[in-house]
Amino acid sequence: MQEPATIPELFDDVARRHADRIALAHRGTTLTYQELQHRSDDLADLLNRSGVTTETVVGVYAERSIELVVALLGVLKAGGTYVCLAPDHPRERLAQILADAGAASLLTTGRHRQAAEEFALPVLDVAETTDPGRPSVGTAVSRPATAPDALAYIIFTSGSTGRPKGVGITHRNLLGLIHGQTYAAFGPEETYLQLSPTSFDASAFEIWGALLSGARLVVPAASYHALDELPDVLRTERVTMLLLTPPLFHELVRRQIDSLGTVRRLVVGAEAMSLTAARTYLEHARSRGASFANVYGPTEATTLASCYEITDLEGPEAIIPIGSAIDGAAVHLLDDDLNPVGPGATGQIYIGGPGVARGYVGQPGLTAKSFVADPHSTVPGARMYATGDLGRRRADGEIEFLGRGDDQVKIRGHRVELGEVEAVLAQCPGVHAVAVTARSTSVGSHQLVAHLVAEDTRHERLDHDLAEFAATRLPAYLRPSAIHLLPFFPLTPSGKIDRKALGARLDEPASAAAPTPAPGDEQSVLTGIWQQVLGIDRIEPDDDFFALGGDSLLAIRVIADAE
Repeated sequence: MQEPATIPELFDDVARRHADRIALAHRGTTLTYQELQHRSDDLADLLNRSGVTTETVVGVYAERSIELVVALLGVLKAGGTYVCLAPDHPRERLAQILADAGAASLLTTGRHRQAAEEFALPVLDVAETTDPGRPSVGTAVSRPATAPDALAYIIFTSGSTGRPKGVGITHRNLLGLIHGQTYAAFGPEETYLQLSPTSFDASAFEIWGALLSGARLVVPAASYHALDELPDVLRTERVTMLLLTPPLFHELVRRQIDSLGTVRRLVVGAEAMSLTAARTYLEHARSRGASFANVYGPTEATTLASCYEITDLEGPEAIIPIGSAIDGAAVHLLDDDLNPVGPGATGQIYIGGPGVARGYVGQPGLTAKSFVADPHSTVPGARMYATGDLGRRRADGEIEFLGRGDDQVKIRGHRVELGEVEAVLAQCPGVHAVAVTARSTSVGSHQLVAHLVAEDTRHERLDHDLAEFAATRLPAYLRPSAIHLLPFFPLTPSGKIDRKALGARLDEPASAAAPTPAPGDEQSVLTGIWQQVLGIDRIEPDDDFFALGGDSLLAIRVIADAE
């Protein structure tokens, strides 16, 4: 048989071989591969009849559900390109994404229909168009041929200009991430969990890694809360293949390591991993015969590009490597002239191979800047992506990640450019200037901090106004966790904002300024815990934990420390 060239071709092959296996499980409801095949075929036919053809962009405005997965597969079978929209993100941002992607229509589900219709695009309800009780549309319409280099989906990442950037991922890109790979466990004996929102690129690995290999995909409830419910979901559903971000991995290892007992293959990636947590989990994994890896890759290289198999952490290393390129990919460490740097020297990470995306949709200039000709490839016309990340190669050939070469950070697993947040916050009335920095939290993740200079120094509620403004313009992970009003910004000798000076005071341990609570003084004890966890010197009795920058991960830490 000829190798499948597109996602629908590979799925069709898998569905034929595993027709009666469970493909999707969601809150007690299941769908076999044959049932998923039929429902997505029906939707694809209806989409073709409505005008969807090769690379027609269709927005998918839905929460985690079986219908959402049917929608993604149906769009691809119709020859179209999907772009996922998170219903809980600000409407203005979603409208901008739809416009930039050139969406022609919207697919939605049930309770989101009314909100979807506000975007002034044709809307189809997936639950109605793929009702399992409705007779099939019958003979499929003639579908447009889909080429391997056709766009499969567009995913939006943070943009330094204040506008998110749409990365165009082709069928060839996505199949390169999954088909024939060995860095993860692929196969019908596996159970995956769709842990990531579909607006986050890791969801492509979770969804298609499962469905293109005959595995079972568990789709949790839309209201699913990772730290509260993840341990029970992992145990109940007996998840065997799992991708985690480091902050979530750290907390599971610290509090609920036994919940990972059914996981046979764990891959962790998106931020730096704690060596202590990794050592603890490695011992746990060895006792069960499970395997464990650190992975790395940007959206522009289709989620993952390198992998480091973690088998021994007994040495003096302070950094867990991101390893070497996955099958088919190429990971280069280059200097400013695109020449390889020697072992131990720092270079920018460039990624080549079949995972390199087509580029940024509708932004040819930015595409040309970031996706450059690959002088190290023998493939005519090959390109590589300049990640902006720094790394160095160890003597054994493995690569260590050394952080960003610019002001891009990871927040809750999402890649964020501080410039995007600044550009949005600068539009708030009363703001003269704004600078955004990132600070580390006690659980190994990052939080955003906004520093403001007001147009009018008498504007004493600007921090409150800005928080309300951000809530209507930015998704939760892009909103500042703390806001500080300043009379002016500190500057470097060259006249630029001194961001290190802005963050210096925030990085000081709060416990150094915290008084020792008297025995039995519960409020003082809790105040001290909040100070330590949040990294804030001053806590008032009426303060809101989440308004001060707390999140679910930090809340778990507070509860644990208070016990």
